[in-house]
Amino acid sequence: MLLIESPSYHMQYAHGISAATNRPFDPPVKTRIGPPSPKGINLKPEHEKLYGLCGRCDMWVPVEGLKDAPVKVPEMVWWKHARGCGARG
Repeated sequence: MLLIESPSYHMQYAHGISAATNRPFDPPVKTRIGPPSPKGINLKPEHEKLYGLCGRCDMWVPVEGLKDAPVKVPEMVWWKHARGCGARG
C-alpha cells in the first residue's frame, strides 16, 4: 500500500513550514547543550543533545531527537513543538 501524505503535512514535517501560516516556524531564541536525560532509553551522549528555548512558551525543548538513531529530518522534534505551542512562522 502506498502512503500518500498531504502537501501541508509534508511541508510542515519535512521543511518546517507552518500549515496555518505558510511561513517557516520560528527558530529557537537560544540554544544550549542539554542536561543529563532520564535513564532507561538509548540516548545520544550528553555533549550531542541540543535544546532550544521557545520564545512563545519559554521552555527548553529538544531541537533534534534524543534517541541515538539516524533520522531524515532532525529538526522535526522542534517543529512539532512549535506547531503544538502555537509558535507562528
